[in-house]
Amino acid sequence: MIPEESLRQAAQRAQEALLDSLPETPAAHTFSPAYRRKLARLARRMDRKPRPPHGILHRVAGILLAAVCLGGVVLGTNAQARGAGLDGSGSGWKGTCGIATKGTPSRTVS
Repeated sequence: MIPEESLRQAAQRAQEALLDSLPETPAAHTFSPAYRRKLARLARRMDRKPRPPHGILHRVAGILLAAVCLGGVVLGTNAQARGAGLDGSGSGWKGTCGIATKGTPSRTVS
């Protein structure tokens, strides 16, 4: 094992060596015109009102599509759902529609 004091001295020497290698004054950097244009465009975009994220709209549309497809599968494969009159045969509604005319009691259409 390396003694704690030796590690502390080595870290101090490394720190001094790194700090001595840095220049006294930071270098002046000039940004390119293309970079300045991109930065200005980004600043304008950040000032705008945010749009709703498209991912949420896609998820909502996917859920609605799945619900419609699932409903079609259920109505297409479930015998009770087909018998409820939703398939256009009218067999599910037979005898449940009452017709009343003026002066006559209501009667059931068969």
